[in-house]
Amino acid sequence: MTIEKSTLDFLKALARNNNREWFQKNKDRYLHARPFFDYLTEVLTTDANGVSVL
Repeated sequence: MTIEKSTLDFLKALARNNNREWFQKNKDRYLHARPFFDYLTEVLTTDANGVSVL
């Protein structure tokens, strides 16, 4: 899975605007990016043998 540019753009904007009001206005962007977050979390928390490290 490749992380889309729109996901990276969302993360950059979130870093600049980390508040509830901004997030509520951009929730659709978050929902679009969420599968990529979930995938990245899975990859980062799984060791080379495919076993969850958490």
